[in-house]
Amino acid sequence: MGKVLDNPFTGGRGDKCFGCSGGNAHGLHLEFEEDGDEVLCRWTPDARFQSWDGVLHGGIISTILDETAGWAAMRRFNRSAMTTRLDVKFMKPVRIDGGAIEARAGYVEQINGKIARFHATVRNAGGDVCAEADADYYIMDAERSKAMGFSSFGDAADGAGRKSFA
Repeated sequence: MGKVLDNPFTGGRGDKCFGCSGGNAHGLHLEFEEDGDEVLCRWTPDARFQSWDGVLHGGIISTILDETAGWAAMRRFNRSAMTTRLDVKFMKPVRIDGGAIEARAGYVEQINGKIARFHATVRNAGGDVCAEADADYYIMDAERSKAMGFSSFGDAADGAGRKSFA
């Protein structure tokens, strides 16, 4: 669909994230791609992440929403971002045997100073919205991002409509 995003923390200090790191043996190993102005994640749940019989745990769904919105924040600003608020609404159970789910997130607005808001959804394989979240992220400055192990998305700073903090 879109450009696959390389993990900007790979090989650095931040390469143990439960959501997106290949370096965490117990993690979700989520991968992301661009789809226009949004970030997209497709992932297939399994029984390790079950809550009630055959249902994906709400904490895992929340993690996927947070990760996808966080990647949208990092991609938009080409900086590391940290969650300051995550407001999740669950609408429908996600079956662990229902095939791949899709998470999608995009920018909503600048809240104040270094805080930006994003909206994310999780859809089941049938396309039904099962959960959604509004999430706020503190956008780190370039120096702090680098200190946290963020290596950049490369072309995000090329003036191609990306926003930047001073």
